[in-house]
Amino acid sequence: MARSKSVALCAVLALGSIAPLDGTPATQLVAAEIKPKLVDSPKNAPKLVEQAISVGLAGNAQERESLLKRAAEADPDYAPAKWQRGLINFEGQWRSPEEVASHVSSDNRWQEYDALKSEASNTPADHLRLAQWSMRQGLTAEERYHWANVLMANPAHDQARQRLGAQEYQGRLYTREQVAAEKARLEQAKRDAAKFKPQFAQYCKDATSELKVTREKGLAKIRAIHDVAAIPALRDAVGRALETSGGKEHRAELVLAMTAALASMPEHPATLALTELSVFSSIPEVRHAAAEGLRPRPATDFVPLLMAALQAPIEADVDVMAAPDGTVRLVETLTQQEPLREVARVHSLNYEVDGVFGRDTIKTDVGAVLNGHLNAASQRAGATQSRVEQLNAASAERNKRINEVLKIVLGVEPSSEDVASWWRAWQDYNELESDEIKTVVESSTSETYTTAFEQAPKPALIKGDMRGSQRATTGTQREQRPRENLSRVAEGPPNAGWLIAAVEGTQLPTSRVSARPPCECFAPGTLVWKQSGPTPIEQIRVGDMVLSQHPSTGELAYRPVIETTVGPLSPVVRVKLPNEEFISTLGHRYWVDGSGWAMAKEMRLPATLHTLQGSAKVEEIAPAEEMECHNLVVDEFHTFVIGKSQLLVHDKTCPQPTLALTPGFVPKPGTARDVAKSFVTAKP
Repeated sequence: MARSKSVALCAVLALGSIAPLDGTPATQLVAAEIKPKLVDSPKNAPKLVEQAISVGLAGNAQERESLLKRAAEADPDYAPAKWQRGLINFEGQWRSPEEVASHVSSDNRWQEYDALKSEASNTPADHLRLAQWSMRQGLTAEERYHWANVLMANPAHDQARQRLGAQEYQGRLYTREQVAAEKARLEQAKRDAAKFKPQFAQYCKDATSELKVTREKGLAKIRAIHDVAAIPALRDAVGRALETSGGKEHRAELVLAMTAALASMPEHPATLALTELSVFSSIPEVRHAAAEGLRPRPATDFVPLLMAALQAPIEADVDVMAAPDGTVRLVETLTQQEPLREVARVHSLNYEVDGVFGRDTIKTDVGAVLNGHLNAASQRAGATQSRVEQLNAASAERNKRINEVLKIVLGVEPSSEDVASWWRAWQDYNELESDEIKTVVESSTSETYTTAFEQAPKPALIKGDMRGSQRATTGTQREQRPRENLSRVAEGPPNAGWLIAAVEGTQLPTSRVSARPPCECFAPGTLVWKQSGPTPIEQIRVGDMVLSQHPSTGELAYRPVIETTVGPLSPVVRVKLPNEEFISTLGHRYWVDGSGWAMAKEMRLPATLHTLQGSAKVEEIAPAEEMECHNLVVDEFHTFVIGKSQLLVHDKTCPQPTLALTPGFVPKPGTARDVAKSFVTAKP
């Protein structure tokens, strides 16, 4: 949390303030930047909100409130000004959470809805009934929640699509707004490519010149690229340059310059590019530089990708069974350890015979059929074993590279080179509860080929070599299309991972499985803000609308709970604020103003936590007695609000990347790097 010390000044700089030379406090400078007028122009509202957030981060709550009031008066429809004051646009009016609770509690529609929901089951039919009822009653948020469940069960449901504004785009369903945003993004990407392409081509040409002076100038220009929108064009230009003779000669210098440019960009696209380079670059120096570029960034932005890329070896077990009549069964069992479970994929290859008892003993040869089936099974087993060995060798090399990246970015040595040691370390870091018994997920498929013998004394029905072995040369071999029988042992649907899928050449069903309950939750009695008001967390149910805030935009809205959890007995801490205290597990994430998400075990005094109308100082963090705790998964924003202080906390999912210093304030591109640098220099 040391990095938060320099945030206030960086936030002021990010808003375009000029540092005074006479020692004038930054908060006074900000307040003076927009001088009070009788009436502020509506176009001033965004700037006023930014200034309000800035002085709030600097600790001036009174000036923050004054600037927010002016912003709201300047433009009554400017939503960010309302959100920063803790107001929600509910049924066409801006209301406080308390006003929403009073409105909902006095409106019979919600009482009737709660009664209907409590009697309903989690079936498409009941969701359809509740969606249509909510539509008639004008309960918009509830209606959307139930239509979404209808659409998940039946993506072709016309009314659900219409009410949600969903349409097909590139093979998937999106809202009209999402489609429009994606098309706009693609158009902007085209414009960016056209803008940067000739410029970067020249940079790369200079950077691969035979003349040292020219080459150094070109490399310096590449290292000075800071615009995140330039990443695709930069990578394309470097890729093309590497194909030239000069690029091949100066390959390491060129890619290192690109890596340095990426490291200077705090945005998530740069993080993804660095993650890719840290593992897949063929140049060791580049892999190391990319890993160093990742080190100051939030671990949750990229470590999950590295953990997912770690692959335990596949173990192959093959059994062959044969019968005198020519029947052969090959059973291949491929098992692989995953972070939370063990996956087994069983494939049966059956070579069967038809008409063995009534066959023509003169024209058919059971021994030849048996040998043919055994040879085919042996070839299949050998091919599978070979593919497994190749994949294991490739994953071992990739694991080795990932190990090196993790050592750099996390600053720790694993207990062993086994991938499971990293998985355990990451689970411990995130306070995931360990189970001694692993979940085992099994899927099975089968394919059957049948060889038909010629019968006697009837005329031959099958032409060709009458020994009746393989279909291509003798007899008729009928193929039954592979059957998939997916069975589940313990928790979760089958997911054999991409390695096993690659061995079989098929795509297996995939799904997220939580074999271990995450140990990041709150004690019973913790008040969560629903539409109807503060409610103990243990009483929250799936489908309830809870108050949530978007970490980047600051938008305040009610979002449905899509999952509730209860953890085992776990270590907890008591987080004491001036007017109340919370008990949470070590891994639960709070928003620390000026810094972002931090687990309870990471917070250091003095820490300032984000609330809907400002902030609250943490006075004490102390261990408490172990207890069972509760948590939620909240749709879309993945946050919820707790307590009288209206504190913002994360749900049980992994935080999404954001550069926000506080919800609603993301530094502008030109100043994000300055803020990021302050974080790096302040980091222990």
